[in-house]
Amino acid sequence: MKSTTNYLEKVYTYIYQAKNLGFQKLDNGTELIGRAPHIAPQAWLHKIFHPLNMHQIQILETEMDFTIPLVLKEFFLSNNGLSIFSSSISFYGLRTSYERNGDAVWQPFDIILPNTYGRSDDSNMDELCFGGYGFDGSRLYINTITLKVYRRMPESSVILNTWNSFEEMVLTETERLYKLFDKEGKNKYSIGSTVPISQV
Repeated sequence: MKSTTNYLEKVYTYIYQAKNLGFQKLDNGTELIGRAPHIAPQAWLHKIFHPLNMHQIQILETEMDFTIPLVLKEFFLSNNGLSIFSSSISFYGLRTSYERNGDAVWQPFDIILPNTYGRSDDSNMDELCFGGYGFDGSRLYINTITLKVYRRMPESSVILNTWNSFEEMVLTETERLYKLFDKEGKNKYSIGSTVPISQV
């Protein structure tokens, strides 16, 4: 059973509404929700990756040389990242395999890479990259001191969007994307943008 906080319970409520389109729970606990054959034969609308334990979270901290904020640790104890609304937005996690066959193929985007080898030399060392958008490749960062969340393009210092907290960002973005997709899991606006309107 997932350890959830209030905002995640609301997020899961939106995600699980797609269960009528199909549902599969893998042996490791990862959940695939809402088949999306309009994307690809084996595509799913949502993916909730199996929770991490504290030892695995410590592995992430060691590999990234970062102290993960408590709110993100609690998120990982509920799930090892999410990929929702056909990868419109993904929350990264601990990737343990690059297998292309069987259940091992269902893995989150690797959170370690953008915070180590993928980190630019002039990046803010108080910020941790934890997710991103499939439409334009923009990334999500949490300031480990203020706990505010930002959206930026890779290699750019220009902040496109700001949220006051991680919880606010996850919930409001889930609610926004939910309104963009119909009951069959299709974008109501065909190839329309799925990123939030820039605040700059």
